[in-house]
Amino acid sequence: MVQKNRILINGLIVAAGLSKRMGQFKPLMPLQGKTVIENAINSMLESGVHQVVIVLGYRADEVEHCLRSRYQNEILLVCRIIDK
Repeated sequence: MVQKNRILINGLIVAAGLSKRMGQFKPLMPLQGKTVIENAINSMLESGVHQVVIVLGYRADEVEHCLRSRYQNEILLVCRIIDK
């Protein structure tokens, strides 16, 4: 995306899996006082990313609720994978 002769970079986080090998649901695991997914988003934003796209599947409601309570809508774009 280009805005007034400036290139805006977006980030992508895919957090749609079951986290089977981890033993816990990775996106919502605590890490340094926040969740893993919050740390990933914050790292992107601190690096100058304009918007973060998050792809959710398993436990999407929980993750989206957590993120919507902490970030502005214009920063996050949440996409859900629908399992038929």
